[in-house]
Amino acid sequence: MLFINKNCYYQVVVDLNCKASGEEDNMSINIKEQLLKEIEKASDSTLKKVLDFLLFIQFRELQQEQLEISLLSESILAEDWLTPEEDEAWQHL
Repeated sequence: MLFINKNCYYQVVVDLNCKASGEEDNMSINIKEQLLKEIEKASDSTLKKVLDFLLFIQFRELQQEQLEISLLSESILAEDWLTPEEDEAWQHL
């Protein structure tokens, strides 16, 4: 069950309004401050879960970046690889 504190909900609405108006730097600071406050209150078991989730998100973002880089570089590398000379060089394998 999810309980939302009215003040937290208000903060989310304010943050969304900041994002819509282009004040994303303020929003980042507010989110970090809010996270730090919540971290101070959290139990060790909750902190372990939060850390695990944060690391998962960072890993997923890194994988996505690497995939995008691979896809972008594939067409450029294909120009060198897809030549008759390359086909001949690798024919014996």
